[in-house]
Amino acid sequence: HYDGQRVLPLDGNLEGYQLAQPLLVRGEPIGELLVDGMGDLADDDARELVSAVATRLGTHLEQLRLSQQTEQALADVQRRSQEMANLNRVVTSIGATLDLRNSLQIVVDELVALTTADQARIGLLDEDRVQLTIVSEQFDETRSPSVLGLAIPVEGNALTQEVLSTAKPVVIHDSQTHPLTA
Repeated sequence: HYDGQRVLPLDGNLEGYQLAQPLLVRGEPIGELLVDGMGDLADDDARELVSAVATRLGTHLEQLRLSQQTEQALADVQRRSQEMANLNRVVTSIGATLDLRNSLQIVVDELVALTTADQARIGLLDEDRVQLTIVSEQFDETRSPSVLGLAIPVEGNALTQEVLSTAKPVVIHDSQTHPLTA
């Protein structure tokens, strides 16, 4: 509250305020402007002044809210635009090659470059759908070895079975403790 000289925190007791004015945003009350210590100035002129201040404050708060919404919308548009530019670059790169392995390598290279991923690998099912063979990979050679060409049985691999049976992505936050990978 404002005591005529400075802004003080409310102590929970709202008694004794000489002027109280609602703060409105789009006609809805969002708070109250309380003015104390006005003495004999708590007359019509003082009420008009407090009312004008409350009106301006409500307008300013609405402008701040709209500004924040605009900034968020702009950030969303810029993020989406960057995503589309990245997607277009990947599609253009893939379209420039007729070789499946090169196309898959472009995909893993771009995924690692565009995300915070440490590695990416693509495994393709064999004709019998009993194993995946790693056909492309992007990884840090100082942290893990290459598994290019490795055949991974589907049977007994809970994560792979889940992905194949649901045809949906699975996100694992902690591969050491998740039931599909532990």
